[in-house]
Amino acid sequence: MEEVSLKEMLDYFRSKWLIIFLLPLLIGLIGVFYQIYLQVPKYQSSTTLVLNQVNENSTSITQSDIQINQNLIPTYREIIKSRNILSQVIEKLNLSYDIEELSEMITVSSVSDTELIEITVASDNQEETDNIANEVAQVFEEKIVDIYNIENISVIDMAEEASKPYNISYVKYTIIFVLVGLILGFGIVFMMYYFDNTIKDEKMIEEKLGVPVLGIVPLKAKGDEKRGY
Repeated sequence: MEEVSLKEMLDYFRSKWLIIFLLPLLIGLIGVFYQIYLQVPKYQSSTTLVLNQVNENSTSITQSDIQINQNLIPTYREIIKSRNILSQVIEKLNLSYDIEELSEMITVSSVSDTELIEITVASDNQEETDNIANEVAQVFEEKIVDIYNIENISVIDMAEEASKPYNISYVKYTIIFVLVGLILGFGIVFMMYYFDNTIKDEKMIEEKLGVPVLGIVPLKAKGDEKRGY
């Protein structure tokens, strides 16, 4: 493998500065255009639930209650997105979604080693995310009594209408697009340099052929003097 001259490579990169400058600028503008005109804004709202005491006769939460609640969380996550719950939400809110579409909009998560469950709804309709999240929580809270015959669900935070889309950030994503363009620009110029086999001066002839240059023939083109080998 031929030895790469760092100085020669840097000189080559400087000669191709236009590519390195214009490509990030172009991709950055494409990113801005995509976010403004093509990307569909999505909004999300969340409702937070907590599992409280299981034993209604107790005046405080025991370690046994905590252990039971934590064991129930994975099951509760599945129940929240069950057909039974979602069909009632669709009916009560008169939604146009089917059960599968509504299920894809809902994310149910829990905080590790806690009794908290968060129901997050994402949609391109800004006004419906909080209504759906709150309704899912309410239907689930009522349904769990029928399933387990216990009332251990309480709402901590009701969902509020999203003020701005979560998937659009002009500064953040523009910077990402510019960085991608910068990497591509440097990559393209490096590949151009690596596969460039043209002879640029007499020193390269001596290095590649291993023979000394005996003379240089000046060439004239369009009034400028150039050298020929």
